[in-house]
Amino acid sequence: MPFVLDELASAEPNRLYAAIPKSADVSEGFRDVTVADMARCVNFMARWIEDVYGRSESFETISFIGIPDLRGAAIFQAAVKCGYKVLPPCVLFC
Repeated sequence: MPFVLDELASAEPNRLYAAIPKSADVSEGFRDVTVADMARCVNFMARWIEDVYGRSESFETISFIGIPDLRGAAIFQAAVKCGYKVLPPCVLFC
């Protein structure tokens, strides 16, 4: 998936990846996130993961706990780019 994102960012950098609300009030509009924006974010996070944890040679697992937004998608793709798999935490609602 991260390699497809890189190809899309190269071929169609202005292609829409996501639209996120500008605030909690959706009537204020949305901000467009392009594939080029997302690819830059993934590459930044991949460099950070590599600097902190190194590259995985055995498909080790890392986990990300955070707000369910584009950061999770960026971490997932960055981890894959560095040779890791991501274990999302299970959320239980009582």
